[in-house]
Amino acid sequence: MKIAGKKLWYFLGTTLVFFTGLMGWGIYSLKLTEEEQSFIYLAEILYGQTKGAKGKQEQLKVMTKWLHDNVRHVQFYPASFDGRRFVSVIKAGVGNCGYQAGNITSFAEMLGMMERRVYHFKRKKEGDLTHTFAEIKVDGKWQVYDPDLMLYQEDSQGHVLGLVEMRQQPEQIKNRIFYEVITQDTAGRYEVTKARYRPPMPFGAQGYRTFARCRGKTGFLTYLVWRRQGWRDWFLALSGALFLIWGIPLIRRR
Repeated sequence: MKIAGKKLWYFLGTTLVFFTGLMGWGIYSLKLTEEEQSFIYLAEILYGQTKGAKGKQEQLKVMTKWLHDNVRHVQFYPASFDGRRFVSVIKAGVGNCGYQAGNITSFAEMLGMMERRVYHFKRKKEGDLTHTFAEIKVDGKWQVYDPDLMLYQEDSQGHVLGLVEMRQQPEQIKNRIFYEVITQDTAGRYEVTKARYRPPMPFGAQGYRTFARCRGKTGFLTYLVWRRQGWRDWFLALSGALFLIWGIPLIRRR
């Protein structure tokens, strides 16, 4: 019995060592696509900044401030600037109101929220006044977030106001430029569109949640290995390992 028990522990031990090594090799040899690398880069920023935030509203406040502090408003862009992709705007650290609206709505989408970009236009004698910002749906209500002007306005209960509420309560608006855009009594219009800059979500709607649950790059790469290889490949690899460990010695004995 003791000998059989030792064999069993040897079998389990060698299998575990081989399987762990196979998993490590899978992580080491995994080549991420450009889309996956971008996703991990953005997810690490989002996870790190919102880790201690309680609720969606607090998460959006934190990311609005982070974008305001890390993406400068510029009139002219360097020749190397590529504004077609969300991640490239974040890495470049420059962008106007339109890019910032796309940035916050894209982060909101990664958090699983409904979002839209609002383009507001006012006709003035001295020149047109335009501004783009974001509205994000939190607990069934649209709220305005504007990283370009570092703007979100709260009511007395601490809830962030939406565009309709701001137009009804203009005294709540603290920013001069935003107040002028929203309240000026001239012919104007505003258009609502979906966010132009989509964050890469290569693993479906659960991508960011999976990343957050894995808590960082190593855990997420482990998840990727399992997802890429699939159970069939792992079963075949494990079967081959067991044959090498046990099958060949038995054949030699015979």
